[in-house]
Amino acid sequence: MQTKTKVRLLTTLTFGAALAIGTTANAASPGRPDKLLHVDPATATTFEAENAIDQTNVTIENKPAASQGKNVGGIYNSSEVGYPMKFAADGKYKVTIRWAVGKGGTTKDIANILLDGTKVDSLTGNYTGGWGDKADQWKEITTEVNVTKGVHSLGIHATTSGFNIDKVSVQRVGDYTPVSTTKKSHAPIIRLRGVHNTLTSTELSQSQIWYNQDTQIQNKITRQSPLNLTLTDRTDVPTIYIDPSKKGQTFLGMGTSMEGSTIANLSKMSTFERRRILRNLVDPIHGAGMTMFRICIGTSDFTGDDFYTYYDHKPAGYGNQDGYDTQTPAKDMHPDWYNRTGNGFSIKKDEQNGTIDVIQELMQEARIVGVKNQVKLFASSWSAPGWMKEPTQNTGSDNYKPNDLLIKGGKLRDDMVDNLARYEVRFLEEYAKKGIKIYGLTIQNEPQNETVYPSMLVNAEQNGRVAVKIRQYAAQSPVLRRMGISHPKIWAFDHNFSKGQAYMDEMFAKVPEAKRAISGTAFHDYDGEPTAMNSVLKKYQNQIPGFSVNLTERSVWGTKGADRILQYFRNGAQSYNSWVTMLDSNTSPTKFPWKVDPTLLIKDPANRNYWTTPEYYVMGQFGRYVRPGMKVISSTYGSTDSITNAVFYDQFRHSYVMVAVNQTLEPQQFKAQFHGKQFLATIPAKNVATYSWHE
Repeated sequence: MQTKTKVRLLTTLTFGAALAIGTTANAASPGRPDKLLHVDPATATTFEAENAIDQTNVTIENKPAASQGKNVGGIYNSSEVGYPMKFAADGKYKVTIRWAVGKGGTTKDIANILLDGTKVDSLTGNYTGGWGDKADQWKEITTEVNVTKGVHSLGIHATTSGFNIDKVSVQRVGDYTPVSTTKKSHAPIIRLRGVHNTLTSTELSQSQIWYNQDTQIQNKITRQSPLNLTLTDRTDVPTIYIDPSKKGQTFLGMGTSMEGSTIANLSKMSTFERRRILRNLVDPIHGAGMTMFRICIGTSDFTGDDFYTYYDHKPAGYGNQDGYDTQTPAKDMHPDWYNRTGNGFSIKKDEQNGTIDVIQELMQEARIVGVKNQVKLFASSWSAPGWMKEPTQNTGSDNYKPNDLLIKGGKLRDDMVDNLARYEVRFLEEYAKKGIKIYGLTIQNEPQNETVYPSMLVNAEQNGRVAVKIRQYAAQSPVLRRMGISHPKIWAFDHNFSKGQAYMDEMFAKVPEAKRAISGTAFHDYDGEPTAMNSVLKKYQNQIPGFSVNLTERSVWGTKGADRILQYFRNGAQSYNSWVTMLDSNTSPTKFPWKVDPTLLIKDPANRNYWTTPEYYVMGQFGRYVRPGMKVISSTYGSTDSITNAVFYDQFRHSYVMVAVNQTLEPQQFKAQFHGKQFLATIPAKNVATYSWHE
């Protein structure tokens, strides 16, 4: 208890620099060229359009012999190319784009110019005579951008089809022009230097360049000069009004995943480096302060292993030994839950691939830094064993092959509810025997998503029935009772905002007793809006004691992503989890079939080096200062044109933490007011800030 109390005091009051981990900034991975485009303020910097590091929905085409070379084509609405650049000086820069507009007439707003993901201009396309088949069909169009020294991303985002891009040129043509001015307050000071604050900048967030090299981040949870706490005044700046009397949910934590891809990369590192990374994830003083970690029951799509569950042999009594069907009823099967035959339930593959070792080391590092009781693990299953599933028209298709174990797709058989519950409780028990306590679980990852990696359709009624059985079997388990985890949290759904309300309503309508088993609803953010969480919370929090909503999967990037996290907490979420912690610079290992955006950590496959992306530090702006047990309190949201925020209150320390985000390209000044007090602050462009103060 002494250690826990001491750490709590430190994490509430200490605002220090992040512990630097990884390789040197701006260092390309050995054997890889530096792909940052270096802009010399004295000359024009010209580059081929097809060299874009970031490409979305475009095609690199060979130009006809008369024009020579390649160009960016195949452009449609929402196609985009991005160019990470390093500017040696502040300034106004002319951007010249050599393009061919193949549509006849004049097309207004044919494309947007983006700076660090923010629109700064739109381009009108005039017909150039064709698509660039002839040299004279290429024409130039120019615009200007106001840029500060450092690294930035220049993007071209198509709003329609109709053009190809050949070259891009950037040249300094004038001085940088500040848009905003800082205002001063002369209000009486209540507490000199009473508001501590740190900043994280988000240079090149989400750019694929992070898979090639580490690059410059100006602020990494960097301490700033403390601000004065004063009486309120009428300084004319955007104002955030905080009402501490309106308290919301209790904060559970921020975190990420320990899925197969991350485990594989960590397992390739030395014990020292691996444990250093794990410590930085949980350390609330020098690291990111994460307290929520998602692990997989079996494999997910992010793995280097062949897909597996913990029971891939068909049990005794299963009639079809050559395939899968619904002919043999569950009552005629005799599963070997304790692996007495050697072909029954087993977590041996988790032991062999390093999953158990890494999770044990994570919890050991949490104990060393004094936060073991705050760090929580929750688990999700991507697929039940194939013998519990019913094939669909998809599972035998070419896209799903090989699928001999029926792990990809299919749907849960109605008569396998009891077996699935036993399967997941056996997972809890076997992990408990390894000293790993699972705080909670989601019964099925994305139960409405049947796809070409481990997945399974589970309808709302089945989800409720499985939850009831899990609750029953967990309570009866001697192993779980001894470990004090016989009443795990069971979060239903675990899928997108857009369908959550309907799924929960149907589940409770068809299985009313599930209200005694379900602890809350888990959400993913790939469709719909965070307000869905608040709707579900309001409907069921008075019907189910302790009912919560949690954001269990969604990686986000940059200040736009940080604002999205704010929205999760403003809509009732107790926790937030990113998805996939570490890939290597070849985006490996993974069996996810589509493009993967940068993970929190990236490993060099050639050696033991690794580096951190801005998102690691953005997570730390929350996790290091907003600690489990704090309450979300009411504050006005602000505006994406200035700053947005969420505020948390520590009722034991009587202290506050505000996380605020500036998504714009200019510094934004604001003031936060509460109980007749205020502080005045300025957040630099594209930065995330955290403020901490006492009453």
